[in-house]
Amino acid sequence: MSDETGKTRGQGPDRIAQLAGVVVGVTLGAYVAWRAVNENDNSLISALLIFLLIGVPAGLFAVKFVEAVRAFLSGDLFDDWERMSRMHGEATERKAEQERRRNAAARSVAAGAPAASPAAAVAAGVTGAPPPVADRGGAPAKPPEQVGTRPPGLDEPRGGPDDLTKLKGVGPKVAAWLNSKGYWHYDQIAAWGEDEIAWIDANLEGVKGRASRDGWVEQAKALADETKS
Repeated sequence: MSDETGKTRGQGPDRIAQLAGVVVGVTLGAYVAWRAVNENDNSLISALLIFLLIGVPAGLFAVKFVEAVRAFLSGDLFDDWERMSRMHGEATERKAEQERRRNAAARSVAAGAPAASPAAAVAAGVTGAPPPVADRGGAPAKPPEQVGTRPPGLDEPRGGPDDLTKLKGVGPKVAAWLNSKGYWHYDQIAAWGEDEIAWIDANLEGVKGRASRDGWVEQAKALADETKS
């Protein structure tokens, strides 16, 4: 049900982009073709070719432009940038850690240390396998599902769902993800404690840590109070 809700929410803006493309393409192509016939005495066939050459690219450009504006206004564009930046930083950190392990293994060999076992070679990163991801304390990081406590959700909204995109940092994609986990209302989010926020931050698709960084609980409490009044 939640997947269908996410798809339905995305269909409206997509239809708007497509309609804008058709309107812009037809309008611009028809105008140029009309000018070609009336002012340059071109034939109808030439005018039709001009209409297609001008109208089709203009329509495609309008579709992409509307989609870009929608992504900018909804925050999805910033989500993508931040996710790519975070992934690049994690890859760079893994590569640097792997290089340090290789250098340490090479120094041990040069110093006459006994040959390392295959397991030790893997641990040192000699085989090229990325080292295990660890938290800041040096301990292996927990799987996202084991971080904090998952907040209780609902199988379906109570009546009509609240517009979660009113929360800062929640675009259509993030709202659809929250709905898929059973979170439909402001009062649900307002009731989250530190453990629940930790679970959401660790498991949120796209940009982790957004719930605590943008203060979803405080925002949800204010929106819930407005809804009640």
